[in-house]
Amino acid sequence: HATLWSGFFAIVAALLAVVLLIRNDLLRRGIQQEPFFVRIHTAMTFGYPGLLVYRYKSKFGDLLAPVGFAVVVEVTNKLSSAARIVDYFVDMKVDDRWVRLPNLQALNGTEFFWINNGNFQTATRLDFRENGLDAQARLLTLQPGESVKGWMFFEWPPELREKAPLTGGLRITLENSHGQRQTLLLSSPKPQEPGGSSLAGGEWHVMPKDYAADLSGLRVLPHIDLLTGFKGG
Repeated sequence: HATLWSGFFAIVAALLAVVLLIRNDLLRRGIQQEPFFVRIHTAMTFGYPGLLVYRYKSKFGDLLAPVGFAVVVEVTNKLSSAARIVDYFVDMKVDDRWVRLPNLQALNGTEFFWINNGNFQTATRLDFRENGLDAQARLLTLQPGESVKGWMFFEWPPELREKAPLTGGLRITLENSHGQRQTLLLSSPKPQEPGGSSLAGGEWHVMPKDYAADLSGLRVLPHIDLLTGFKGG
C-alpha cells in the first residue's frame, strides 16, 4: 500500500508541476499579448479650412486651427493589468501611400467652434470635455477589459489641404504606460450623416447661445504650422 500511495503522490506532484509550467507560460504570454482592442465608430472629414475650428493660445495671441479629420475611436485594455494610454499616432492611406495626420492636441474641450454659414462673428461653441478622447485618456487608468471612447481631432498636413482626401483606411499606433506599443490597420470609417443618431458616441455637445464667440479678428493658422515654422497655406 505504501508503494501505491507513493506512486499516487508522485503522479499528483507531476501533474501539479505541469499545471504550474502551463500557468507560468500563460503569464508570460499575457505580458506579451497585444495590449489594445480598437474600434472605430464614425468619422467626419472637412475641407481646408473647414467649418470646425479649435482656438488655441500662442506667443502671437489666440489663433484658430481648422479641424480636417475627426473620428470616434473606442480603445479597450486587453491586458490582465491596469494601464494608461500615453501616446497615439494616426496615419491615413491616401492613394497608395500612408500620410501621418497631425494631432490637434486639443486638451481644452470648450475651445471648439462651428462657423455658422462662414460667419466668424457668430461662431457656435462646442463642448468636448466629456467625449473627447485626449481629455479622458490623460486622466483615466483603464482596468482590464475597460474601454474609453471619444473623438480624436486631426489637422491636414500641407500636402492634403487642396482637396480633402478619400481615405483608403487608417493605421493607428498606441502606446500604454507599460511601454507596450501596438499598430493596427483599420478599415475606412463610416461617415456620420447629418441628423443621424448619436448611439455610436459621435454626438456633439452644443453650448448655449450665450457662449457664442466673435472669432472674426483671429488668424487661421494650423497648430502644426506654428510648431514647424511653416507660415504658408
